[in-house]
Amino acid sequence: MILCKLIAKNFLKYEQLELRDLPNPGIIAISGSNESGKSTVGETICFALFGRTFLGDEKRIKELVRWGELAGNLTMEFEVRGERWTVYREIDSDGNHLAKLYRSGHESDATIGVSAVNTAIVELGGCDFSRFVDSFYLGQREKGEVIDRPETIKSLIGLDIVEEARKRLLRQADDCGRQILKHEEHVDSLRQEIETLGVTNAFLDDLEGQKRGLDGERTRLTEQKQGQEAFCEDIALAAARFSEIDAMLTDPPAVDLPMAHVSAKIDALSGCADRIDQIPTAVQALLETAKVEKHQAQLRRFRRAQDGWGRVREALSAYRKRLEFLL
Repeated sequence: MILCKLIAKNFLKYEQLELRDLPNPGIIAISGSNESGKSTVGETICFALFGRTFLGDEKRIKELVRWGELAGNLTMEFEVRGERWTVYREIDSDGNHLAKLYRSGHESDATIGVSAVNTAIVELGGCDFSRFVDSFYLGQREKGEVIDRPETIKSLIGLDIVEEARKRLLRQADDCGRQILKHEEHVDSLRQEIETLGVTNAFLDDLEGQKRGLDGERTRLTEQKQGQEAFCEDIALAAARFSEIDAMLTDPPAVDLPMAHVSAKIDALSGCADRIDQIPTAVQALLETAKVEKHQAQLRRFRRAQDGWGRVREALSAYRKRLEFLL
């Protein structure tokens, strides 16, 4: 935590205290004669951080207001891990205490309340009230008192962070150990199940071979399905063409019709005959091997049409000759 700015009004002996643009690196020294207010600066910082001072607890808040004034306040800005924070506290002669903490530029997301602010600052700075007091007043107190509290020494030289990291790693190592034991138990259970089932590498290789065979069969059936779908489309086309021929033959042209109409009728019949002749031979081959019931029904219909087609061709040829003779 790096102190950036401290402003106090009517706090302890200060009517107005302003420390602005404090240097980021290095050490800040405060000098002055006795009772000039050096320790009061420390008390002000301590109160800004923890809501209390070394000289008085939370129950004596009203004594921190400057003599003769009704209220006092202070604002302190500090930096933690590259982020600047602002803490504001206000007290009055009745002992009321207001506190607010927010990240600079985010006052709308401020933490409000004395207890909540105190807890948040300890979490941010990693230093509680007792350690701060021990470190700040180390030169004015008996060294033995501090040495008797090793956690303070660790905090002053940064070993508390290392100690916390060591404890965290030990907890993680314990968790990993428990997980390893759990996994080992699971592996042993799986091995017992494998032994019970009698599964061997040869059996697994055989299953893999069966899987490859099934994959090949699935590919073959997929291709067969696609062929059958194409077959159905060709059958539908052939049936439509035969239906067209049937419709044409049910209404033969009369000899007394206009020549243009008779000629068009002949051309239409010839076009139908040509389209019938264009039915792919592959469709007929598929019909010979049809296994599905609906395909067999279409096959029978197609064959009946083929049988009738010969007679249709003969009748059409004779009809054409008759028309040509009449024309």
